[in-house]
Amino acid sequence: MTSKVYISLFLVSAVSSIHAQTLDLHHDMTKNFASEIYKNPALQLDRYETSLNKLTIGYDGRQETEAILPENGDGHNKLAANIDAYIIKGKYTLWGIANYTNGLIKNQQNSETSDWQTLYPYIMSDTVGGNINQEKYHFLGGFAHKTGKLQIGAEGEYKATMEYRTVDPRPANMSGDLKIKLGASLDINSNVAPGIAISGRRYKQTNNIELYNETSVPTIFHLTGLGHDYYRFQGEYTNTYYQGWGYGTQFTLSQKDKKGYFASLDYDFMQIKKIMSDLNSLPLTKTKNNNELIQLGWIGRDWGIKLNQKYLVRKGNENIFGTAANNIFPQIGTLEQYRLEIASEDITGMWQKRNNNRLLGVNVGIGIKSIKETYQTPSTKSESSDFHTNLNLLGDWFFGNWYMATQSKIIYEWAMTTKSERDYFNHNRLHCLLALETGYKIDKKCHIYIKMLWNHSHYSINKNANSEYIALGIRF
Repeated sequence: MTSKVYISLFLVSAVSSIHAQTLDLHHDMTKNFASEIYKNPALQLDRYETSLNKLTIGYDGRQETEAILPENGDGHNKLAANIDAYIIKGKYTLWGIANYTNGLIKNQQNSETSDWQTLYPYIMSDTVGGNINQEKYHFLGGFAHKTGKLQIGAEGEYKATMEYRTVDPRPANMSGDLKIKLGASLDINSNVAPGIAISGRRYKQTNNIELYNETSVPTIFHLTGLGHDYYRFQGEYTNTYYQGWGYGTQFTLSQKDKKGYFASLDYDFMQIKKIMSDLNSLPLTKTKNNNELIQLGWIGRDWGIKLNQKYLVRKGNENIFGTAANNIFPQIGTLEQYRLEIASEDITGMWQKRNNNRLLGVNVGIGIKSIKETYQTPSTKSESSDFHTNLNLLGDWFFGNWYMATQSKIIYEWAMTTKSERDYFNHNRLHCLLALETGYKIDKKCHIYIKMLWNHSHYSINKNANSEYIALGIRF
């Protein structure tokens, strides 16, 4: 089995949501261009000039001729409901998200573990796989307040996932991911507004597999990356859990009115242990993740330019055990076996033209990405790199009480250095997106709308992926 983790971590996704212009200016492209600085909750205080609440209910479908990521299956059918709010109350600003999805992932292979992108390479797998039922919850809430020249903010986020299958092999997985963030920003003068944010994270998952068929039992693998597995524990032990914690820091610099220069320096650390429940909570492996991100840019009245630089290092440590006594394995050492490095640099430009009834915008970017994955013993290596470009066009129009919003996006990735068995990296890739939203203004503060999105990816000879999303919503 070849590695797929880096596809999910840095695959340029062409599926993105669109937000039609409302009577406020939430769709102004300059409000979202300096994306990183708004991760500091204090800076959400004056991001928009008006409040906005949205409620949507929709369907999300995906079909692939051959799975890009077998761990994600070759398709899915999901129903989703979402509430999104941004509320201004005097010197306070409140925001929140409540999201629920329920559906079926088709033909999932090479992973019986939820949140596998977070836990890779130390996940469980088998030779069968199959369809899996998935249910997800996502809650986020925050507030920001200004006192004098000081802005403060706080944000909490919780994600929960439940996955299961009703035929062998039968995973029963439950995961929870909690994040808390505190931030502050100080308006020194009209040209300098430094900010700082700190965050903490706690992760846990119970990952158990049941096998009821006594005549045909698939082999269960505890994967360790790049086609390897922990052979000593293969087959018998199917009950595990994960525990993790992390922290993050962020430094921002922007101007008081969010026009002009902006800068953000982010660092995040995450450590996760995999523990065998069947063996008296035996600590099997540990991953350590280090993420760094730098964003520098400039925003004018209707244009902007920015540079993003990302660097990720994931290290995997595997514990070594002696001869068991009474089902207790004494730990005799630890080896750093796995290492993943991902680096990317992107430069993006934005321009828009808008008035009270119309917005036209364009977003253009180019970048490079390199990925290197190694396993120490036995020595195994995988490398790839690509050059990518993207063009994103947006348009909003108001016609009396009606409005229409459109988006088209093209991303092309040129495969460069490739030393991987993974077919995806051996070819150039094309991603296309078309989206349409139309709505009706019921009164001064309320819109009803329908949103439709279609995404197409071509990543090899006769290998394609398509997805569609349709939703009904209301803004107020």
